[in-house]
Amino acid sequence: MSPSNSRLGVAGLPPNIFAVVMATGIVSLAAAGAGYGAVAHALFVLNAVLYPLLLALFLVRLATARAAVAEDFTDHAKAPGFFTMVAGPCVLGNQFVLLTDWPGVAAVLLGVGLLHWVVFTYLMLPNLITAQVKPSPERGLSGAWLLVVVGTQAVSILTGLLVPRLSPTPEWALFAALAFWLAGSMIYLWIISQIFNRILFLPL
Repeated sequence: MSPSNSRLGVAGLPPNIFAVVMATGIVSLAAAGAGYGAVAHALFVLNAVLYPLLLALFLVRLATARAAVAEDFTDHAKAPGFFTMVAGPCVLGNQFVLLTDWPGVAAVLLGVGLLHWVVFTYLMLPNLITAQVKPSPERGLSGAWLLVVVGTQAVSILTGLLVPRLSPTPEWALFAALAFWLAGSMIYLWIISQIFNRILFLPL
């Protein structure tokens, strides 16, 4: 593959590429809960390789195809996919806590996920809200918007796993975990009602 084709491939990466980290981590933790330790740890190792690889690809895309990233950032149909950058590291952090008991690495991943959450919540979403030109619900609204909920509650879950490992337990961190969980639940009600309205009253 020529360098130009390689750059074109990176430029075309979708915002939701970190969904594979989410899915792999979820299956890994489910396997651990079902008693399949070997499967759980194999998927954990895979995830530990996938996440930095995908992060590197995203950084290359950001450096070489910034216009494409900005276009996705302002696209109502694609922008929610960026919230996989919140959920992905948080789910991997859950694996580090539950499968290896390495809370230090998990805390770093929580910081990465939280940083992305702040950027997407307070920069991307307001930009989409205030956009002068908006798509119809048939084009701009899909189940991908539920990733906003997944990302928000992923922060809550990893925080909840880490807080008991701190001594003394900081009550503000427990409150923060609860606040993220409640915020995610409220956002879910808002979004799922819009999706239901689209399914019921608009052409599919």
